[in-house]
Amino acid sequence: MAQNSDPGGGASPSSELQLIDERELARRTTLSRTTLQAMRRAGGGPAFVRLGRRIVYRVVDVEAWIEARTHGRPAAADHQGSAKDER
Repeated sequence: MAQNSDPGGGASPSSELQLIDERELARRTTLSRTTLQAMRRAGGGPAFVRLGRRIVYRVVDVEAWIEARTHGRPAAADHQGSAKDER
């Protein structure tokens, strides 16, 4: 269940306040909830927020966590890093 989400799906000034629960994170990442729980217990996975007994994730933290695990060159670098840079 998404919380404080932008209905248009785009970034908004309050994007830091967009929260998703574990079920939504599992859906977005295709990781199981059990895997997310194990990662959290081991000190891994995206940063989370504990609200009482609930665990939620800020969308910006999830995006940063995914970005930090992205391998290869970003698409923008493919166009900017031309052969002349390699000479």
